[in-house]
Amino acid sequence: MRLQKTIMKKIGIFGTFFVGIAFCTLPSQSIEIKGLEDLPDLKNYIEERAITPLLEEDRPIYPAAVKTQLQKALKAQGYYGGRVTYNADEDSVYYISPGSQYYISSYDILTDTAPPALKLQKGDPLIARNVLDAQRNLLRTTSEENCFYNLSASHRIYLDHQAQRADIEFEIDHSENATFGETTFEGANSIDREYLAKFLKYKTGDCWKSIALEDTKNALLQTGLISRVDTAL
Repeated sequence: MRLQKTIMKKIGIFGTFFVGIAFCTLPSQSIEIKGLEDLPDLKNYIEERAITPLLEEDRPIYPAAVKTQLQKALKAQGYYGGRVTYNADEDSVYYISPGSQYYISSYDILTDTAPPALKLQKGDPLIARNVLDAQRNLLRTTSEENCFYNLSASHRIYLDHQAQRADIEFEIDHSENATFGETTFEGANSIDREYLAKFLKYKTGDCWKSIALEDTKNALLQTGLISRVDTAL
């Protein structure tokens, strides 16, 4: 399949008086990929995530930029050994040799809390989105089960190019557990404080959850009495 776009360029002609505006169509720009006929899902993914965004941009398409995007898309689907070639004699045709799809050989979670179960399985394809989803779920579950004031998650991927596999290392960093202290309101002095307190989504002494603070801010804004809510911790 050849995907293409057409660039329209306005040409204004000015003299002593405005003479007119003419429109001319520059040569259509297209991108065609070959080599993925046996991998239709990968081909569709690359066309949707790499090619279509390039065609939607209102600027010329350069082969180097196309190759970069195609290689990124291949890696996102686990094809870290994939190669992209471009022949200047063939207009806008890119040849992709995907190679083997890398798989997850192991993963580890570095944390001093009870690590939650992940949906990743050994032997799964190394799909970038799945790894990021696992990291987000790890962060969410850890937050729900603890009272950490600061919490972050990261991951590192160690590739074995000879065996086409990867080891993943997730790491959880956190502060000490915390609880909510007393809440005071400043500003908006015309609004009764007891009324505002009804919108708090936590009580003094509750386990710290940042989502409870965000929910409180949203609840206060939804009253329509306050246009902005800032917090000082």
